Amino acid sequence: MSNNPLNVSDADWQRQQVLTLLDEALVPGDVAMLKSMVTADCRIVFPGFEGRGHHGVEALMAMIGQIFDGCPTKSYELWVHGRQSVNVHGALFGRMSDGRSMDGNRYTDTFVFDDKGRITDWLVYNDLALLPPA
Repeated sequence: MSNNPLNVSDADWQRQQVLTLLDEALVPGDVAMLKSMVTADCRIVFPGFEGRGHHGVEALMAMIGQIFDGCPTKSYELWVHGRQSVNVHGALFGRMSDGRSMDGNRYTDTFVFDDKGRITDWLVYNDLALLPPA
């Protein structure tokens, strides 16, 4: 992750920040790195999982630990919008903690940046919200 956010509104810089977040912080569960990339009051919202994951990075990682059997692998494409947000669309592959497959689970994440290059809003939409409880 770059510590020099000189061009934080630059589409390439934002795209790289999201790639770093997904591949170097989220997947290995690096809470300190995740915290450095988001604002203290970052809104992490999972429509369909209301009440879970809304209270910052620790809650997000705890929820991931409860839902997934290890870290899922993923494939994705990124789009930068209007110099303040990045959308990621892809699929997850792996197992849920109850043994159900999540192969092909689609997701779209939206990351919104402030003028300092930190993420203020992280909106997660995925097929897991449509699954009945185990």
